[in-house]
Amino acid sequence: MKCLFICLGLSFSTNLFAQLYINGVDFIINTSGIVYINSDSLLIENDAQFLQNGFLRVDKDLINESGLLVNDGDIYVNNNIIINDEVQGLSNLSNFYIRGNWTNNDVFSAGLSTVTLNGNLQEIRGTAVTGFYKLTTLGTLADKKTLVNIDATISNLFDLGAVEFGTEVNTLSILNPNTMSVQRSSGFVSSLDLGRLERATNTTDAYLFPTGSTIGTSRYRPIEITPITSTANVFGARLANLDATVDNFDVLNLSDSLCVVNPNFYHRLYAQTGAADLTMFYLPLEDGTWNDMANWEAANLWDETTNNINNSSSGGFSSVSAFNVTVFTPSPFALANKKPTLSLEDQFIINLGESVNISPVYSGSTPINVIWTPSDALFCSSCLETEANPTQTTLYTISLEAYLNCILNDSILIVVNPADLLFPDAFSPTADGVNETFRPIGANIEEYRINIYNRWGEKIYSSNDYVTGWDGTYKNEKAPIDVYTYSVQYKFLNIPEIKYYSSNLTLIR
Repeated sequence: MKCLFICLGLSFSTNLFAQLYINGVDFIINTSGIVYINSDSLLIENDAQFLQNGFLRVDKDLINESGLLVNDGDIYVNNNIIINDEVQGLSNLSNFYIRGNWTNNDVFSAGLSTVTLNGNLQEIRGTAVTGFYKLTTLGTLADKKTLVNIDATISNLFDLGAVEFGTEVNTLSILNPNTMSVQRSSGFVSSLDLGRLERATNTTDAYLFPTGSTIGTSRYRPIEITPITSTANVFGARLANLDATVDNFDVLNLSDSLCVVNPNFYHRLYAQTGAADLTMFYLPLEDGTWNDMANWEAANLWDETTNNINNSSSGGFSSVSAFNVTVFTPSPFALANKKPTLSLEDQFIINLGESVNISPVYSGSTPINVIWTPSDALFCSSCLETEANPTQTTLYTISLEAYLNCILNDSILIVVNPADLLFPDAFSPTADGVNETFRPIGANIEEYRINIYNRWGEKIYSSNDYVTGWDGTYKNEKAPIDVYTYSVQYKFLNIPEIKYYSSNLTLIR
């Protein structure tokens, strides 16, 4: 064994190494040793061993080309770490701080180490899947960390902080079934296509999937999955931040139980086996109000996930929960609204001049919009319940918007019997207060003219006053007892037809 350098609790000037190539020899930094590599990279090759128990800072790349790097201290890499041969972490004192990309083409044995990605726009790439023990991401949403053409696993803790972690089309798997193995402040995991965040489970507690996306409208819309049993299982989730129709899950293809499916985003949910309760979170001010959850069925339509739906609010979010969900194939799930019911009687018959109350039977939340057409002869054309007083038979249609874009329609036919004037056959103007005048019975009369004739055809009375009527006098004298004839011309209000009628009447004294 050839030993190039051993640092025993010593600190070296930051200018000690401008470049450092470990070529076929051992390099050991013992506890409390400090090595800075300024303005250049560290290259390990030719089966060299680099044993690091102190502090190492590399201003550019750290490349293990063909050797062994063992870390049980702190390594700060200001650019990329490239693993072409084995790199090991040991105890929980082992830390890797990376500001550039993480490329693993061989073996990374994490031990109990922590890898912290604290640069901007960092990538995890390579030809070998990296198994992290603890992975911490630092920065803001603009400092996105991304899996590039490779999956990754975390066996202990994933701390997102405030960062967007993009799995893209790949899978990030959290192998620790502890519910607290994923932590965040305001960050989230985004994915594309079949990419996802997966979590191992072994309890019946709720597991948070902090899913989000910055594609289009930036959204954080998490999912909680609560396994029904404590049997070991794996669940996965992804926020698809677009209209599901774009992905061929047409939001207009609905079962009869649904009125509308969220057109702005949906989730892809996965389960290895078993069943779970699902809770989907949303922001009402941005997303609208929802009371159901739907999933895409094999029949190529959206249907209710389950009949057991629970709504709640917490931390600014509202949520919809579906219980004991057993089917996760196909994987699309979305916020939805149940279809309310709206029904009217087929028809109602009234006489001209009468009014009728129209009261639809409606099951649902308070409508956000109501329109009756036509609005003619309605007390209120924008109320759920209204009163109608049509003068002719009319088909009234109600258009009710129960939720945003959830429109229900129904109609009722109000049949108006065209009332006619009724005339008595006789009257007795005897001052006894009964049948004192001859006049019609009716309402809504717009035009009226009556002429009364004696048996010789002489006109003895003419008037357009249907309220007062004939008092049985002619030229201020009492007309004799006799049979008279009369003819009437009249028209009802709002009805264009002019009617004619003639008959006999008997004057009795």
